[in-house]
Amino acid sequence: MTGYETYQRIKVLSERDRLTVSQIACELGLSRPTVRKVLGSVKYLPLKRGRRASKLDAFHDTVKRHLERHQYSAVQIFRMIKEEGYVGGEGILREYVAQIRPPSQTAYLTLNFSPGEAAQVDFGSCGTICVGERRLRLSVFVMTLCHSRMLYAEFILRQNMEHFLQCHRNAFEYFGGVTSKVIVDNCKVAVDSHSMREPVVNRHYADLASHYGFKVVACGIRKPFEKGYVKLGIM
Repeated sequence: MTGYETYQRIKVLSERDRLTVSQIACELGLSRPTVRKVLGSVKYLPLKRGRRASKLDAFHDTVKRHLERHQYSAVQIFRMIKEEGYVGGEGILREYVAQIRPPSQTAYLTLNFSPGEAAQVDFGSCGTICVGERRLRLSVFVMTLCHSRMLYAEFILRQNMEHFLQCHRNAFEYFGGVTSKVIVDNCKVAVDSHSMREPVVNRHYADLASHYGFKVVACGIRKPFEKGYVKLGIM
């Protein structure tokens, strides 16, 4: 099964945009059976995780030996282990190769966006403030449009889900529209966890994204440079 955000995007593309199963599968990089399964479900059912034996298990050492000899592609390795008796699929092999292949070099994203394509979001710390007899931590929510660098900032006393969602609404009203995607850090109100395939977006945030029609893009772990524009606004 897919993550909750992907589940919502499939529903939106089908019900709002009237795309076919094949068009949705192409748009999201999913298989058609996966899309059909989601569209045929009444509600989201999270995957009960538990590793099952794979036809590739017996070929793990063989795949590693091939990669140690040369930087073969997953397609090349698939052909070689098929000749050695592998009868499994190519998709699971691709995932395994991507998991064990060491990166050749650190890749950095070029921050280049079209008008209305993306906004970046983050929290910043502004010290403390006195409220009556109490001293509370003061934070700032910042949303920056990636193309124009136009910025929305709102000071808040709590970095909780209620404030996070309301600040999004306020920012969209201020900008007079919604970008196609919103790039966020791995704060708890946005991302529950990271899996090998995709981040697990908080369900409440995914519902907001589905309502407004934007895609949540989470930065990689310990990769703040992927949202440098909003960082500049906070500094």
